[in-house]
Amino acid sequence: METIPRHFKTVVLDRAINILASIADLMIQMELHFEHHLDEDRLNRAMDLILDAEPVLGCRFVTRSFRPCWERLEKTSRRNFEFVSSREAYEFFKKGSIDPYLGPQVRACLWRKSEGDSLILKVAHNVSDAGGLKETAAGISRIYSRLAHEPEFVPDANTAGSRSVWQVMRHLPWHAYPQVLLYYFRKVLRNSIPLKTHTLPVEKTRTEGTTFALHHLPAGLVDQMMKYGKRNEGTLNDMILAAMFRAYSSSADWNGDSQLRFLTTVDLRRYLPSGSAGGICNLSAIENHHLGTDTGSGFNDTLLKVRKFTSSRKKNWIGFPDFLGVVPVLGHLPYRWLIGTGRKIAGLSMKADNMPNGITNMGLIDPSSIIFDKAPGKAWLLVPPSLPPQFVTGISGYRGTLTLSAGFEKESMKQVTPHDLFDTITEELMEVTS
Repeated sequence: METIPRHFKTVVLDRAINILASIADLMIQMELHFEHHLDEDRLNRAMDLILDAEPVLGCRFVTRSFRPCWERLEKTSRRNFEFVSSREAYEFFKKGSIDPYLGPQVRACLWRKSEGDSLILKVAHNVSDAGGLKETAAGISRIYSRLAHEPEFVPDANTAGSRSVWQVMRHLPWHAYPQVLLYYFRKVLRNSIPLKTHTLPVEKTRTEGTTFALHHLPAGLVDQMMKYGKRNEGTLNDMILAAMFRAYSSSADWNGDSQLRFLTTVDLRRYLPSGSAGGICNLSAIENHHLGTDTGSGFNDTLLKVRKFTSSRKKNWIGFPDFLGVVPVLGHLPYRWLIGTGRKIAGLSMKADNMPNGITNMGLIDPSSIIFDKAPGKAWLLVPPSLPPQFVTGISGYRGTLTLSAGFEKESMKQVTPHDLFDTITEELMEVTS
C-alpha cells in the first residue's frame, strides 16, 4: 500500500456542515438485519481496512481558526468495531453520537442474535452524507467479501479521489450561471417573505436521550403509490412530500396563515456520470419547497402543486443554486467566523419562527452493494437526530419498501409525535391509492 499522508485538507462542506450542529446530532446510520450470522473477525478486519481504503475515514477533525484539517489517527486510536449480544447494548450504540474530533469517522456495531445478526454502520456527517455512507457500506462489503478467500488482502488507498463540490460544479455549463444565480436570490426572498413558517410543535427545552421513530411503508403500498404517481406524473418523492404537507397542515395546529415550507435535500451525485463521488464526502444540496398557505381541496391538488415545483426545479439544475450563490463565499471565510455567524443566523431564524422542518430523501439502498456473505433481509437509513426545536424526517428505500425515520428527544414532542405524523402520512397515501 502507498504511503498515506498524515494530513488532508478539508473541503468547504466539511467545515460548513458544523453550522448544523446546533440543530442536529451530525451522524447518519445504516441499519442492516440479516437472516444469517456474520463473521465478526472478518468484519472487524474490514472495518479497520476501510480506514485506509478511504483515508479520510481514518482521521480526526482538527479545528483551526482559519482552516481545519483532517489528521490521520495512530493505529492504537482507530478502533471502530463493537460486538454485542444484547438489544440494550445495540440500542445504546445506535443512540450514541460519533465524535469527529476524536475519530475515526465510521463505526460499526454487530448484534449477534439466534435468528440472525443486526449491523449498524455509523458515519460522522462532517465527512459524509447519506450517499457517502452508502458508498462506505459498499466499500466495507467488498473488503469483507474479499477477505473470505484472501485473508491477507489490503485495499489500495484512495488518496487522489476528489471530495470537492467542483467534481459536480464542473458539469454546470457557463450559460446556465445567470439562471441559477437568479433562482438563488428568488429562493432567498421566497424563504423570507412572508416570514412565519409552520412547523411541528417541539418544546425548546432539551432533555438527555435520543430516541428513533421508524415507520415502514410495505412493498404493496409502495407499488400502489408508484402506479398512482405514474398516472398523475408524480414520483414517489412527490407523493410523500404531498402527504407530508397535508399531514403537517392537519395534525399540527396550522393556523392557515403561516407558510408551509420544507427544507429538502438533493444528492448531487445525480450529475456525475458514474453516480459516485471521487471519495467519501458530503455532496448534497438543500432545496426549499414552498407550498404557500393552500394545500388545495384534496390530495390530488396538493400533489399537483408539489409536482409542478419539483418538475420545474429538475429542469433547471436542481441543487445548484446554493453552490453557486453562497457556498463559494463560505469557502473563503475563516472557520470560527463561519461557524459562529452561521449558527447565529440559524438561531435568529428559529427565534422568528422561520426555520422550516426538514425532509431528506436518502435514496435507495442497493442490495447488491451490501453483501456480507448474503444480502440483508431488511435495511434502512437513519436520519441525523434533530435537536429541539427542529425536526427532520428521513426517507430511504430497500427492496420495494420505504422507511420513514426520525431521531428526536422524546420529552420534547408530546403534542404531535413522529409516530402520529407517520400514521397520518400513511393514512393519506393508503386512502388515495386504495
